[in-house]
Amino acid sequence: MARNRLLLLAGGPLLLFLLLAGLWLGLEYHFEDRIFYGVRIHNHYLGGLPRGEAASRIEDLARELETKPLDLYYGDRVWELIPEEIGIRLDRRAVLEEAYGVGRKGSLLEQVRERWQVWRRGREIELSLLVDEKGREEYFAALAREINSRPRNASLDPDTMTVIPGRKGLELEQGASWERLEAEIKNFQPGQVPLLVREIAPATSQEDILALGEIGILGQAVTVFQREEENRAVNIQLAAAALDGTIIEPGEILSFNDVVGPREPQYGFMEAPELVNMELVSGIGGGVCQVSSTLFHAALLAGMEVVERHCHSRPVAYIPLGLDATVVYNYLDLKLANRGISPLLLVARIREDRLELAVLGKSWTPEGIRLETGEIEEIEAPVEYVLDPTLPAGELLEEEAGAPGYRVQVERVVTLEGREIRREIVSDSVYFPRPRVFRRGPVPGN
Repeated sequence: MARNRLLLLAGGPLLLFLLLAGLWLGLEYHFEDRIFYGVRIHNHYLGGLPRGEAASRIEDLARELETKPLDLYYGDRVWELIPEEIGIRLDRRAVLEEAYGVGRKGSLLEQVRERWQVWRRGREIELSLLVDEKGREEYFAALAREINSRPRNASLDPDTMTVIPGRKGLELEQGASWERLEAEIKNFQPGQVPLLVREIAPATSQEDILALGEIGILGQAVTVFQREEENRAVNIQLAAAALDGTIIEPGEILSFNDVVGPREPQYGFMEAPELVNMELVSGIGGGVCQVSSTLFHAALLAGMEVVERHCHSRPVAYIPLGLDATVVYNYLDLKLANRGISPLLLVARIREDRLELAVLGKSWTPEGIRLETGEIEEIEAPVEYVLDPTLPAGELLEEEAGAPGYRVQVERVVTLEGREIRREIVSDSVYFPRPRVFRRGPVPGN
């Protein structure tokens, strides 16, 4: 009897082990190609389903997610978005593998523990997205072009000397807005998604303008542009608006590029003709140089010091020789210093086809300023020949008329009670000639 009891006690754990091992093997066999109980994806229960059927459920979920409209909004403006139209898709394979992998990772003990927890509490599978980065970036860049606006400084009306209020700028935070949209898609939340937009305060407030006290026009310049060239006109307006209301403190150096900023489509700048390496080409921000040139002219008359200035490679039609100033962001700049004892204010206005730019400030002395252009030296255009086998021997045919170049100096003359007291060169410009090009027929023996 005692011996039987000992055998029973010794064999009990073995029987229990065999029982558990059999149960485990049975479950392994049953779930060999199935997802364990408790696994779900947004109210789609996948527990117990074979992989093929689970894949079909995930496909249904994917089509719903990819085609379900979402509304992005800022303020009272709403943009409808269908995810698949900008290349957002559910990563079907990753989701299926994640669901099937529940309870199958780690050691045997870890697998047992995870299956038990999932069976009791359930497991929500996080959605994985496949995103066409180019499509996403283009979509948010287009949104930015609609939303973004640069701040507008408070300024003065030069005719009435009344203060014009400023305006905050707006900038779409594209990365943060995408993260919010991605979270909403993954959470399968219907409805509206708020865009994150940063407000940018203007650099000059009404209080800043009032603090200047009584000021007058120290120097002003006007240039004319063609309003029919719509893109170029837009670029001129944007650059002028950025300068308007800018205050330059005593000793401060104004950088045109810093104030106007990068000429990029997200800030409204458009493609228009611009002069690059003596050739007229199309580029984003074409026309901005007319604003920098007009500012240069006005600043010279206001007595500002020229720190950096570059002329164009060829003469431009909108301003006299020696008074132009070309700018290229992060490369060529127009920098002007206020060497006076009080602040200066830039005021820019567009009136019909006229760009008007003025430098205002306190006039501390009765000095007058005028600009004188020295003798213009013409640089003869070189002649180039291009061999053309289609022409008769020795015949010449003009391909390009070319144009002469010029060298010119502009001097600033300071007067007091009609007498000249100071003269300085403020512009030394060289405009390169364009070659005169001929096509020439072959010459026998040459």
